Amino acid sequence: MSNRTGIVLHNIKAVYWSIPKNACTSLRKYFADYLGLEYSGKVHDAPFEWTNEVREDYFHFAIVRHPISRLYSLYKNKFHSDLRTNEEYNKGVERAVFSSWNILKGDMTFNEFVKFVITVPYKYAEIHFKPQCLILPQSDLIKCIKLVDIEKELPEVFKKLGLNYSIPYENKTDYTYGWKQVLSKNNSKLLNEYYAGDFARFGY
Repeated sequence: MSNRTGIVLHNIKAVYWSIPKNACTSLRKYFADYLGLEYSGKVHDAPFEWTNEVREDYFHFAIVRHPISRLYSLYKNKFHSDLRTNEEYNKGVERAVFSSWNILKGDMTFNEFVKFVITVPYKYAEIHFKPQCLILPQSDLIKCIKLVDIEKELPEVFKKLGLNYSIPYENKTDYTYGWKQVLSKNNSKLLNEYYAGDFARFGY
């Protein structure tokens, strides 16, 4: 897939731009079923046609999320304080996402994780915590739906595309504001700087 994040839906002339931690598992499953794609294991291995091209004759849409809420969701979902180590986890941290960083441990606090994230240059940032503005192509043609508005706005997009809106959201967690109770004031400032592009582009 490389850096391509757009799933091409030729028969309805649309592209869904998939961003991790933004309901992407549920939407990928929906479109894999819609396209009749076969895959074993996780839907992320489904043989989608990927693109990084924003064609003017196609409709484009993406789900975006408050960057700190997205990061907190990643932390809560991928870190486990029991320090489990097996094929899927290393010291309590999911290997599939963080295999390049052996220094991470499942019992680290969110503030400790934040201090790690802000040291990673954008070009080396894993897609799960890379700024969304660097994942999506720069184009006014992409309709960006905020995750908090997904159940209001996505049905309208599906109706426009002639699709049936019936999506059982998986891995659904409500970490919209939980980070506010644990994030230090200094780290909040640093994350606002690290994700400045997201705050500016998506209106957070």
